[in-house]
Amino acid sequence: MGAECYELFNPIQALRLPLCSQFLGEPSYYMPAKDEVHDGARVQAQILDRLGDHVMFPKYCLMSRQEAFFRAATLALDYDFGATLVEADKARNEFFMRKAPAQLLAIAAAHPGRVEYNKQNPRFFREVVKKCCPLPGDMKSILDAWKSLHGSKSKFPSFMKRAFEDRLLELTEYHSGKYSRDIIDMTRISHPTRKVIEATKVLAPLMKNGKMVLDDSATTWEKHRSQGKSWVETFDAMDGRMPHMAALRNMRGFAQSIPGIEYMKKYCSMLLSGVKNGKQFPFRYISAYEECKKASKFEYPIVRAPQKKKGYTPKVKPPIKPVYFEMMEKCLQECLEKSIENFPSLQGDVMVLSDNSGSAHGACTSKYGTRTVADIGNLSALLTALSCTGKGVVGIFGDRLHEYTVDKSRSFLEQYEEITEIGKRIGGATENGIWLFFKRAFNKPADYCYDHFFCYSDMQAGHGELYGNDPQMKKEYTWNGESSRGHKYIDVLSLINNYRRTLNPKVNVFMVQTAGYNDAIVPQATYRGAIMAGWTGNEVVYADKLVKLWDEVEK
Repeated sequence: MGAECYELFNPIQALRLPLCSQFLGEPSYYMPAKDEVHDGARVQAQILDRLGDHVMFPKYCLMSRQEAFFRAATLALDYDFGATLVEADKARNEFFMRKAPAQLLAIAAAHPGRVEYNKQNPRFFREVVKKCCPLPGDMKSILDAWKSLHGSKSKFPSFMKRAFEDRLLELTEYHSGKYSRDIIDMTRISHPTRKVIEATKVLAPLMKNGKMVLDDSATTWEKHRSQGKSWVETFDAMDGRMPHMAALRNMRGFAQSIPGIEYMKKYCSMLLSGVKNGKQFPFRYISAYEECKKASKFEYPIVRAPQKKKGYTPKVKPPIKPVYFEMMEKCLQECLEKSIENFPSLQGDVMVLSDNSGSAHGACTSKYGTRTVADIGNLSALLTALSCTGKGVVGIFGDRLHEYTVDKSRSFLEQYEEITEIGKRIGGATENGIWLFFKRAFNKPADYCYDHFFCYSDMQAGHGELYGNDPQMKKEYTWNGESSRGHKYIDVLSLINNYRRTLNPKVNVFMVQTAGYNDAIVPQATYRGAIMAGWTGNEVVYADKLVKLWDEVEK
């Protein structure tokens, strides 16, 4: 620590960070979304001055994300063109990113080395493009990325059009019903031959009539419902199959339609079978559980205040029957456990601090969201603590700190509700509890030697905006000795440095600004860790990969 930092990653590894963790073209806080000068440049400079040598690659913090991504992609393509294309495939199909892989493929298509690479590796690039388009809209994203780079679709490479043609050949009737507009647009762009159009049962009627007449099993659930069918009729028409997220969102409505015990069992079975490939974060099941729990009570406001619209009277739905809710609760618990199994295991013991101060309980993760920062932090903390091979502890902090040791044999929902209740009475005026953890650790090092340290907060745990009021806090643990109305700004990174000196020199540290800055998710790399601006649900996945990378470097 304190020595000169070097960029340890090769260009492929450097690209992997933004490729799998950021949303391009969206507004951000520390990094401008586009190439214009950001109003907060002065704030950025102050933060970087505070962080000093803690951040490994400070130059990227002052670029726009578009510029940083373009540079990283170009360097990776120069280094190994084929391996860079493989990264696009991984980002789309393993990390489920959409815009960034499309942008990378558009940059690669215009790269000077592309023509020579295609000569030596015919069809490889074309196959990667096809793999990166599981949804018809992905083809449009690639075209839009090309247009953003070049101003128009002029000179869009013919091999990309042939890749689109390959993907159009494999479309199903379900795709034609849900993505008809994207399919028509991409057919006009790629100009498939008449033979190709006639070989599919989808393209010919779409291009001729603009729509397709579909069987009940291929019709989307939305259309069945809009035709006036009941939930049971819709379920039967779709042969007991629905997209996983749609089934999760509509679980409450299905139960309120009083479908009968057998249909409720079938619905729960369908939902449970879709978890593995459903690609949903565990918090989705928590949200569904809480909504269903509310709807099972008679005092629950089943409908919002009706809007005055002519000829429209909202239906009052009955509360969910206890026998249905019991089945739903068991199903959602099993869904949660299955979704957690997809997380990697962090080797050793982990301490996870979760911010439950007043601001965390008063802010949501987005202006459209209903989950508060504290909700997401508590859920993420519990998931992280359960994902380790050793002891997992959730540190619920505000004015005080409560250490909650998780039990892997107990119900996830029960432990989550207990943590939530503790967070409501932990004291919301400050974030003093984060200092209390380190104070205890320095006083009793044998009891606080962890392999991993996480902190989920809304107050920039790595950037010095956490307040503390403990008189015993030394000046060396505050940001330049700064204080406000008796509250000290806690320098978490200095505390981490001392923790490494006195307890564990190789502790892995990940601090997550859970609320994010609109949707900026650009990690700032530190020694054996990162400061992450935003919440994705994949923090454990990211941490596992970064820890393994550091372990490899320090062999």
